[in-house]
Amino acid sequence: MGEKDPATIKKIVTEIGVELSIKLFDETKEVERGGGMKTADGTRRRTPGGIFITLFKMDPNVTKEQKTRIFGDMRQVDKQKSRSRKRARDFGKKLEDVKKTMEEAAKPADVFDDEEVCEMV
Repeated sequence: MGEKDPATIKKIVTEIGVELSIKLFDETKEVERGGGMKTADGTRRRTPGGIFITLFKMDPNVTKEQKTRIFGDMRQVDKQKSRSRKRARDFGKKLEDVKKTMEEAAKPADVFDDEEVCEMV
């Protein structure tokens, strides 16, 4: 279905069973035939896998508990990824600061001004 995370599709099928999965798959094909589905911000078109997942989330036959079993642990993973990206960004900024400090320290200092040099010569 073109989903970047096929494990999620597999979890959904395992959770809701073959019958409801086939129903959602048929609905996915209908949406695709009708021109597809945009993402929430409207900037991109969803993949068929994304449509399937969205239809799963919207289906009244799917309980909140089932959704939590599928996506609950994914929220934790997303939070961890977000924290890791923030730490990497912060580390990069600190590294840039250290680099600037080292470059400043490596510049030759003007020990004498031009007038003092003339007096020495």
